[in-house]
Amino acid sequence: KIRHIFPTAKYNKESGYYDLFLDVKREKDLFFDFGGNFASRPINTAYIGAQYNYLGSIAASIMANAYYGKYYGSAQLRARIDFPIVLPFYLEPEFTMNRWDYFRSKATFFEDVKPSYLVQNERFGGVSSGFPAGNKGRFISGFNFGKQNDEYYQTKTFSSLDTTDRTEFSFFSPYLMYE
Repeated sequence: KIRHIFPTAKYNKESGYYDLFLDVKREKDLFFDFGGNFASRPINTAYIGAQYNYLGSIAASIMANAYYGKYYGSAQLRARIDFPIVLPFYLEPEFTMNRWDYFRSKATFFEDVKPSYLVQNERFGGVSSGFPAGNKGRFISGFNFGKQNDEYYQTKTFSSLDTTDRTEFSFFSPYLMYE
């Protein structure tokens, strides 16, 4: 939420101490990112991201980004809220979806389109919270959860009428760490 702080100390003859002045520049409230990967192979991916910063009695940020391409697609949403109380702490929820589509076939109007050989989907999220431990450390706690779903064929010879095999993995992981 703050781009930079530049401190200046000036001697105060009346008090005999130094007065500290801070030149504070805020980060922009809203900004966007654009990019991607452009290649001669079918792995082209476009990227767009946005972030909104709020600085008031509490500080908050909301971030979202997405990747889009034939091979890979992803979307993520995150937020962070900082609470400036006696023992300051933050909460940071996050959710992400990823998809990989291996071997997608090309199609024209009059041909039978073969489905992808392997498609992987991931969905995961979590919540973390942290608070300071001295001047240079912090304690972080939280939990992550997710699910991975794979759809695939056992052989290379298959048609659009065949049914894919499916494998699913789910997880839940609490954690506590000192950084």
